[in-house]
Amino acid sequence: MHQTGNDNRLSGFEAPSSIVSVYLGKELTDVFEKIVKDKENKIKLGKDMLPLSNLNITDRNRTSPFAFLGNRFEFRMPGSSSSINVCNTVLNSIMAEALANIANRLENSNDFYTDLKSVIISLYKKHSRIIYNGNSYSEEWEKEAAKRGLKNIKNAPEAFKAFLAKESIDMFEEFNVYSENELISRYNIKMEKYIKAVTTEAKVMIEIAKKDIMPQVIKYMMFMQNGLDNIKTIDFLQENIKTVSDLVNELNNKINILKNNLDKVNEITTVDEKGKECSSVLKDNMKELRKVVDTLEEILPTEYWPMPTYSDLLD
Repeated sequence: MHQTGNDNRLSGFEAPSSIVSVYLGKELTDVFEKIVKDKENKIKLGKDMLPLSNLNITDRNRTSPFAFLGNRFEFRMPGSSSSINVCNTVLNSIMAEALANIANRLENSNDFYTDLKSVIISLYKKHSRIIYNGNSYSEEWEKEAAKRGLKNIKNAPEAFKAFLAKESIDMFEEFNVYSENELISRYNIKMEKYIKAVTTEAKVMIEIAKKDIMPQVIKYMMFMQNGLDNIKTIDFLQENIKTVSDLVNELNNKINILKNNLDKVNEITTVDEKGKECSSVLKDNMKELRKVVDTLEEILPTEYWPMPTYSDLLD
């Protein structure tokens, strides 16, 4: 489910949090809490129990990755180019396993609703740590989630490893969804696509920086130097030349670092190590290069910038 872009999107610049939690809303959470706290057995389960009088009670918590919206759950973590088939396959398999476990506990029950209530209570107590009705963007939630033992995976290669976890393999094989070899294949395919995407982005970034941005920045420096030669009294031109000169040297340095590390990554033969380097070293190098370019964009006049600015795009 994780994509290259999701490394930056989840918990970064767009919704939702990379910590998987479930938003039930106050009313539905209260229903579970009342069942759990019903020591005197006053709440009776069955077809006559309608705990929610209004299905449109939720505030549609848009910070939650898995939110209950009154009559459905929404899963909000896939990237925009993701195929929904993977999400549906995984979620339906998880649901099948959960329902199968419940069915195994209830099929031979002599007192169905009493045993059902017991199942609900035990499952709620076991899994209530995933329920969070607050702001999933907040630092407080990250700290609380860590206390609850919830995972906070922020890069694709780590997320893909879920396909190879023993519990995942056992579940998919039990319900004849995927075999172990099929899961390994899917893991390798996803890793290879991720590696190709990141390394391609790095190559393009280097090319743009060297062939488009660098020449234009040098032209601007020559323009400023010419102005300084002709108008000696403008002090800020010398300061500006020095600032841009330092940035050009830094730009060249960041390009070389990215290029060298890209060459090293291309020499790695295993997808595990290659993916790890892409998600850490290359991504970090690209961020550092981007910072220098962004700073230069703020300084250079529009006529010297080789591509449309945000202002141009908004016009």
